[in-house]
Amino acid sequence: MSLIIADLRETVMIDGTTGDTDMADILEKIHRGVIIKYVHLRNADLAGTAINDKWKAFIKQQNVKNFDKIIWVK
Repeated sequence: MSLIIADLRETVMIDGTTGDTDMADILEKIHRGVIIKYVHLRNADLAGTAINDKWKAFIKQQNVKNFDKIIWVK
């Protein structure tokens, strides 16, 4: 998967889920306003991708390609 020059600043990332969570559970949490953050980006190429810097530690754990070329924004 390549996300080169993608802009992920407003991306919804989902947290607080388990392997058994389905999309209905996720949508229900979103509609309730539960703050959730989760995304699988393992091996994604993020060169030139703009991402809010609050996700830096989380993204680093994902072992993405070109982590050093991500554009971190406030």
